Amino acid sequence: MSPDGKWVPVYDSKTGIADYLITTNSPSRTLPIQKISNLWQKSWLYWSPDGKSFAIIAGDISTVPWGDRVLIYHLVNEKLLSPKIYPLPFNLFTDQKLKNIAWAPDSTQLALLSEGPNKLYFIDQNANPIKELNVDNLQDNSDFALEWGKTGLFISIFNKDNFTLRKYNLHSSDFQTLFNLNTPTSLIELADFNMESSLLTYKIFNGGQSRDNLASPKSKSYELFLVNVLEKTTVKDIIFQDIDGRTSTNVISSSDAKWMAILGNATEFEENRPKHIYLFNQANLTLIDYGFVDKLIGWYPNENGFLVQRKVNNGESEIDVLSPPSLN
Repeated sequence: MSPDGKWVPVYDSKTGIADYLITTNSPSRTLPIQKISNLWQKSWLYWSPDGKSFAIIAGDISTVPWGDRVLIYHLVNEKLLSPKIYPLPFNLFTDQKLKNIAWAPDSTQLALLSEGPNKLYFIDQNANPIKELNVDNLQDNSDFALEWGKTGLFISIFNKDNFTLRKYNLHSSDFQTLFNLNTPTSLIELADFNMESSLLTYKIFNGGQSRDNLASPKSKSYELFLVNVLEKTTVKDIIFQDIDGRTSTNVISSSDAKWMAILGNATEFEENRPKHIYLFNQANLTLIDYGFVDKLIGWYPNENGFLVQRKVNNGESEIDVLSPPSLN
């Protein structure tokens, strides 16, 4: 779904490629996503923050794998324009490995973080050519997350030993380390980063040194911690503690970054039952349990709530909107 809640991509069940968009105001109305001759397009759409553009990774259909250009589509007056093609100086799936993609907060630029060599590539829709920035000081054998907000461009680095958050200069390779945590016995990763208030939520798994070693439900369970990276202070030691760990977990923020929805289980192990959905208020540190759901889909700005999926009678499912309460 687009960040403004207006558009939903519909994917081909065989190819997995997005075929068209439907509008949430009138689901019967569709906008076909134009395919470019001799280009294969990857399935995922990277939406701009304003919901008026999205990017797709593509490549020459005669070569395998594909990933040597970016297509950017624009929505103007509820019409989908032909995409603009930006050739990349490398192939994302042979020469280098794509780690993350992030839009600038004003939706004018797109940043791509690659591994091997570690570089940032910037696509500026108002200028050419593509700008490159070396970030060779990233650690080996780590995962990376790229965040771009009003306060700057951030890269988080996490592995089985530590978690680091860096703020990068957009015009050089200089960076400032805002937060560093050593965790030699547990896997740690980024759960959420509130760009407005600089509140960072990180997740520590209770067992296992890598995702491949998270064999049992107990070792997949996790804790969420909240810190202010600019003040370098812990806001709350543990905001949520999952004891189940049977399925993949989600943390999603509301558009105003005040609320987080957490999919997990903080009460007791319940065999063959879905996870609980919790809402956490980052201002007053309130955690509310809203009972069972099967899936946390995302934030739906049209109704100012989180979209969740629940099973109903005869094995069917329904989509509900879970709106946060009015708390100070």
